[in-house]
Amino acid sequence: MSAIRVWTIPWRIVGGFIALVAIAVAVGLVSLWRLAALRSDVITLAGITVPSVVTLSRAIESNFLILRTVRTVLIDGADAGEIGRAHV
Repeated sequence: MSAIRVWTIPWRIVGGFIALVAIAVAVGLVSLWRLAALRSDVITLAGITVPSVVTLSRAIESNFLILRTVRTVLIDGADAGEIGRAHV
């Protein structure tokens, strides 16, 4: 600590600037390291999530087609029943 006391003002400014740059570089390196880990997590999630979303979409589409078919049969059946009663 006594070595810092004998520094002149310009050297203190330079020392402070060097410390600031060192801290910025350290934060940048930690950020890059965490970004690489995040990238691998995103790739893992994309590999797991996308197929399940596609499967869910197919199930919803299948249910929609079944419901549409049932509705059509019911409507056609109701129309045929009304026509049959009208002729009787």
